[in-house]
Amino acid sequence: MILDSVLHALEQPPAAIGAALAAVGDPHHGAELVATALAHDGSIGRDLLRVGAVARAGSPATPSQAAGLLGPGTVVGVGLARWLARMTPPHMWHFGELAATFWQHCVAAGAAAAAIASDAGLDVVVASAAGTLHDLGKLALAPELAQQRRRVARWLEEGVSMRQIEVRLCGADHAVVGAAVLDGWKASPSLVEAVHWHHVPERAPATLRPYADVVHVASALARAVGFGSDLHGLHRGGDPAATRRLGLSAATLERAAASTIDAIAAIEWMGPRPTRRSMRIHAVSAV
Repeated sequence: MILDSVLHALEQPPAAIGAALAAVGDPHHGAELVATALAHDGSIGRDLLRVGAVARAGSPATPSQAAGLLGPGTVVGVGLARWLARMTPPHMWHFGELAATFWQHCVAAGAAAAAIASDAGLDVVVASAAGTLHDLGKLALAPELAQQRRRVARWLEEGVSMRQIEVRLCGADHAVVGAAVLDGWKASPSLVEAVHWHHVPERAPATLRPYADVVHVASALARAVGFGSDLHGLHRGGDPAATRRLGLSAATLERAAASTIDAIAAIEWMGPRPTRRSMRIHAVSAV
C-alpha cells in the first residue's frame, strides 16, 4: 500500500495543466484543442513564443500562432516541461542526479516518445505527455526518501536496486506512485496507464500497451543519448520486445534519438539550474 504522505507530496497542478492532463487522449478533445488551451495560459504562452523563435518555426505573433506552428505534441511537451522544472528540487540525491539531469531526462523522453508515436501511428500528445511525466513519481517519493537517507544509503551499498528501496519504504516504486498521483489529479486513463507500466510494458492492459512500450523505449533512448544518469541507470537498458511490438525501424529510433537533442536545445533555458549546495551534495553522494 502506497504511503498517504507520498500520494499527497505534490501540489495540485495549475488549472491549464490539470485540464490538459484530463483531456490528453480523450476522443472528445482534439489534440489541437488541448494545445490551444495550454497556449492561452500566460506563462506557457510566453514560453511557446520563445520556443517558436528558437525553433525558427516562422515568426509567431501570438501564442496561438506559435502553437499552430509547433504542433500539439511540442506544445504539450513545453507546458509540462515548464511545470516539471518548477516542481523539481535542486538535487535528487537519493536518485544520484542533479535536478537539471532529472529534468533533461524527462524532457528528452517526452520528445523521443512523440517522435516514436508519430512513426507508429499513435497519439503524439499522449506519448509526449506520458514520456515527459513518466518519472513524476520520483518527485512524490523525494521527501520520504530524504527522511530515510541513511537506510537508503545502506541498502544501496548492499546492492539493493533503487526501485526495490522505493517499494520497501513507500509501498510502491516511482512508476506506480506517479500513476497514482496522476489518477488522483483526474488525468486521462491512457496517460495514467502509460506511466504505471513504463518499466514493465508487457504487463500493461493490451489496449494501452503501445503507449507503455513507447515510453519504455523513449526513456532508454534518452539515457543512451546522454540525458539521464540516475543510480543504476547505466545498467538499465530497454527491452527489445517493446521495440519489436511497436515495429520500430532503426531509422525511426535514430530520428527519435535526434529529437531529444533538438528538444533540449529548444527549451534548456527553462530548466532548473544547479546551486553550489546541490553541486556539493552531488559530489559527496557520487563518491
